[in-house]
This record gives sequence, C-alpha cells and structure tokens, in this order.
Amino acid sequence: MRSRLRSSAADRGMTLVEFLMGVVVLAVAVISLLGVSVSQTRLNEHARNLSWAASDAGRVMEELRRQNTACATPTAGSANPRLG
Repeated sequence: MRSRLRSSAADRGMTLVEFLMGVVVLAVAVISLLGVSVSQTRLNEHARNLSWAASDAGRVMEELRRQNTACATPTAGSANPRLG
C-alpha cells in the first residue's frame, strides 16, 4: 500500500523547492545576459565615438595639408615660395 502511495506522489510532478530553484537559475541567467547587453552597448558607443574622432582628426589634417600646400605654392614673381 505504501509503495503505491509513494509512486503516485512521485508521478505528480515537481515540488515547490524544485520549481523555485529553476526560477532562481533562470533569473540569474537573465540578469547576467542583461549585464552583458548593457556592457556591450557601452563598448559599442565608445567605439563609435573613437571612429568619429579619428574621422574628424583626418579631416582636420587634410585641411591643414591643403592650407600648407596653398602657402607653399610659388608665385609667378618669386623664386622663394616663402617670400611670396
């Protein structure tokens, strides 16, 4: 008689402790994934800012080169380009 009661109790499903442990494991997994997502978003923004800074620096350097080249171009009446 007891073996029949034990087998029917085992067939009913999970206990409350098993269910709560599953919820805790799932919560830890979700929280860690959210942390990784936030971290990845910050790194992405930092990389974008570095890319914009490098692009702006390149643009400024090209502008300076163009201005320097325009100053170094000799005029028709001068042999020395610095004297203009």
